[in-house]
Amino acid sequence: MSASISAVSSPVSVSASMSAVSALPLVGALLTWFLVPSCPDESWLCSEGEKKFLTSHRLCRVTSMKSMSDKQAKPARTPLLAIATNRQVLIVVGTYFFYNWFYYSLNTTLPTFLKETSGVYLTKNGFLSGLPTMSMSVGVVFGGRLLQYLITRWQLSRTVVRKLITSFAMLVPAGLLGVMLVLPPGSTYTTMALLSVSNGISVLVVSGGPLSAGPELGPQFAGVIWGLAGSIGNLTGVLTPMVAAAMTPHKTLLEWRYFFLISVVFMVAMNLVVVLFWKSELQPFAKTEDTQPQPPVRHRSEDNPLEDSSQISSSNEV
Repeated sequence: MSASISAVSSPVSVSASMSAVSALPLVGALLTWFLVPSCPDESWLCSEGEKKFLTSHRLCRVTSMKSMSDKQAKPARTPLLAIATNRQVLIVVGTYFFYNWFYYSLNTTLPTFLKETSGVYLTKNGFLSGLPTMSMSVGVVFGGRLLQYLITRWQLSRTVVRKLITSFAMLVPAGLLGVMLVLPPGSTYTTMALLSVSNGISVLVVSGGPLSAGPELGPQFAGVIWGLAGSIGNLTGVLTPMVAAAMTPHKTLLEWRYFFLISVVFMVAMNLVVVLFWKSELQPFAKTEDTQPQPPVRHRSEDNPLEDSSQISSSNEV
């Protein structure tokens, strides 16, 4: 029994399993490359009615409605410069960058800080070590539901809702990080609880904040916006450990606090930018000659068919 366990846990088997897992994204990318069409016009799964719906709601990139019948029409070019210099797109990019900086500070360098200054080993607590990531899985789903609830039930605009969620998702985790920095040594369970709550709340900015607002800025360019934000934002995975190592040469508590202060300042400053300048509106680079007004927010009566039927019957009686 022990021999089998040691065989499973050997470095060779671990390396092989990690290589297999790492290859899965490559397999998925290859399948997507060969099986997924570049636009709905080329998909055999989309009916003509579905293609017209996507076009009329600006959910696929076509030159105009005429291109549905003109097979020779070429798709519109991507206005990369206009997208990259747009204020709202820059806010999306900045939000992604500063959120990722906070995430990597919390989940990459914070365990090192706690081990060296407080004697707390987050990686040796079994199930507790996975709670921060599990909380993010719950938070990202809850953020989308919260966004839709505030829009449909409270009749708030998308701009206001995204500002509210962003403020909550950035300011509260920044405060929790400050609390974690002043906890007494050995507070393992308290640290794990605060880290899990902080991760679960901060991820709300992904599903309820500007990061998911690409379709509102330019539906046909939502992938371009997200790709631009991801390309710049994911640089923090390299920058954060490098900055941490440069700022903590002696591994003192004061050095670590200065480093984590950067994350707090980033979150507060980015939230201020979102509150002052964010607008969930269709941007000029996404408008075409067939652009239609954005659909209004659904009212409560639209969620309750019985209410609509009663209003119709009363109007008929009059």
